[in-house]
Amino acid sequence: MSVNPTPNYKLSRPNFNSMSWHDETNGNFTVIDALFKAVGLTSVEGAWLPNTYFDVNTRVIDPVDGSTWQTLIAHTSGIGTFAEDRAAHPFYWGTVATGVVVRQQFVTGADYLVGDFVYDVSEYLGGIVMDPFVGGANLRTNIADIGIIYDVKAIMATIAGYASAASGYATATAADRVQTGLDRVATGQDKVATAADRVQTGLDKTATAADRVQTGLDRVATAADRVQTGLDRVATGNDKTATAADRVQTGLDKVATAADRVQTGLDRTATANTLSAAGLPAVPVALNYLRRNAANTAYENRTPLQAHSDLLGLWEQIGSVISIVSATAVVDWTNLSAYRQLRLSASIRGSNDTLITALLSTDNGATWLSSYAAQVIRAANTTVVASGSTEAYMRLSAGTVGSATTRGMDCTAYLSDFNMATRPTKCRADSVYLDDGGILTVGTNVASSAVVACNALRVVPAAGTISDAILMLEGIRG
Repeated sequence: MSVNPTPNYKLSRPNFNSMSWHDETNGNFTVIDALFKAVGLTSVEGAWLPNTYFDVNTRVIDPVDGSTWQTLIAHTSGIGTFAEDRAAHPFYWGTVATGVVVRQQFVTGADYLVGDFVYDVSEYLGGIVMDPFVGGANLRTNIADIGIIYDVKAIMATIAGYASAASGYATATAADRVQTGLDRVATGQDKVATAADRVQTGLDKTATAADRVQTGLDRVATAADRVQTGLDRVATGNDKTATAADRVQTGLDKVATAADRVQTGLDRTATANTLSAAGLPAVPVALNYLRRNAANTAYENRTPLQAHSDLLGLWEQIGSVISIVSATAVVDWTNLSAYRQLRLSASIRGSNDTLITALLSTDNGATWLSSYAAQVIRAANTTVVASGSTEAYMRLSAGTVGSATTRGMDCTAYLSDFNMATRPTKCRADSVYLDDGGILTVGTNVASSAVVACNALRVVPAAGTISDAILMLEGIRG
């Protein structure tokens, strides 16, 4: 029999010397399982175990602190504790602290579970998974399975509708003017017909002159004069035909002018972003595709990716996560001129005991800058060392990183003003690593380049090659 049930969910606290204690205990497990599902914690496989294979999207419980985690990269666990395994491989796991797992950029064919947050940069769409699904061609194909948090394309379509309606007035007026030009062409054709009538009249007078030949030579001469007069009138009719043709041409000119005015209407739509702020309605900035500039004097056009960044303030992942398992000399990212800020997350071990460094390029990797102002702060055991100098590279590690398989470095580096021609690129790298003596070391390095606009980034050991690594680069455009 249950004694003193729990206050929130009335779970049984059975007397274990009673006949039905196991029924009440099993009932508790059923309630607990349902509660996990209700808060989005589905697909939990139990407690984490060492030396065990974990597939992507597997959720486990840390047996020490009770926190919930989900695998981001398939792997086999180590032989230490779960906390030690996560520290050694920070990209393998994502925490499930509130029932929501940030899955980042949408991937076709990937499994998505209830509570996952996923976004698709190409569709400017993001949301929380409400029903499990396998990723289709893009996130919009699975839009019925998510709770939408933002949909920039839908916002853009609404704003474009207002702009299209405004330009429609100018286009319709131009169409009216095209019709007027066609009416004038028709009028010119009427005048051509009138000229043809006059030619016929001239011919009639020629025939009348032939009758007058019978009355005398003078009359013949007179008739001849009249024939000539008829011919003159034919010529005059031709002149009027030419004039009518001119008028037709004038009508065509007006048609072309009307087409120009149609184009002008389109131009006014396209240049709506240059109108003064007073000329457009007050729309909340968070919903604008045309947003106010910094001086608040005009609206400025924002590209879809800029609007995506404006609305969310999220870092944009550049390319895929890079995984290295064999000797690699360098890792390069090129065509980065659109990014003002970069963030590099890296876990690296080299073939030699050496510094892990980064280089910048202004010509997409054809050459690399070789002079950087540097400031280094490094702490190991109870010793803190600071130094400043000019170096041929930017340090990602504050000092020498050990090359043994049990060593290596974890680092997060932030690069600002990367694509600015009027400012130097500044890099702050925070690192933690085991040095060549196996001593745990933490460090912060600050470096800056010359005043140039950069467009490529390289990660390279000061000596030897990269033995194994996981690297991810993100950026903010501007």
